[in-house]
Amino acid sequence: MRSSVRVSDSSDGYAGDAGGEHEGRRLLRLGVGDLENFLSSQVAQSVSGQTWEVIRERAVGGMQNPALSVDVRLRWAALAISAVRGKFAAGSTDSRVSAAEEAHVRSYVICEFGRVDDGNLQDLEPLTRLVFHAIGMSREQVAAAAVDWINSGRAEMLKLRRIKNLVTPLKGVVHLFEPGDPRRAEVEDWLALTSRLP
Repeated sequence: MRSSVRVSDSSDGYAGDAGGEHEGRRLLRLGVGDLENFLSSQVAQSVSGQTWEVIRERAVGGMQNPALSVDVRLRWAALAISAVRGKFAAGSTDSRVSAAEEAHVRSYVICEFGRVDDGNLQDLEPLTRLVFHAIGMSREQVAAAAVDWINSGRAEMLKLRRIKNLVTPLKGVVHLFEPGDPRRAEVEDWLALTSRLP
């Protein structure tokens, strides 16, 4: 989902309204500093879910841009998470979908820049806590639901698919847990279950 837009690290202040398609196109041209200013403005409190999605896509593109410094890429990652949460707050997405989007950002950051146990973006614990909280079911409950998922209703299949999407980002980081860490065993058990989910 890499952006083809050239990323700048402008720190100019944000000025403008948050209206419609024109606003979305304008946001695609903003640098990381401008978007940080935008997100701290009052205007950001009333933007649509569609606008938050534009910001998320822009931020993910910046996060993945190897031409930028690590510091700037991490700022883009933080913006991507803010946009995911803004989209959820705007009522534009399901809680499991939102958590999966955030988990993908966090997993990417840890894989790309390494594990740092400081409670922030590069920490495994907030990532795993986010995933397991969003699942909202025990592994045994999900495993039981997965036994005959093909004959389940659409809502049940969708729930299981969203759980799979939540767990999948952990695949890239599971090796970063210490071998004896109970979290590692828990993550490995969940990852083994994903092959049985739709």
